Amino acid sequence: IMVRTAKSAPYLGNVGLNVSRPFLIKLLEKGDIPFTTVGRHRRVRAEDLFAYMAERDQARSDALSELAGLDAEGDLI
Repeated sequence: IMVRTAKSAPYLGNVGLNVSRPFLIKLLEKGDIPFTTVGRHRRVRAEDLFAYMAERDQARSDALSELAGLDAEGDLI
């Protein structure tokens, strides 16, 4: 998996995601992260990778806030 910025050379795509390569490929094939194929290689734009990471982090933060709210109300088991 290669990640490209507009002016830089490619580098490995799972940098910063902290996921396995098979999991990253599943994310790509599900369409969660856009990519292009050059030969047998998948290319991911850095902007798309960072957007996915921000969206994932926001979803985690929202879930944590909801759990904290339930705990404060005493509704959490």
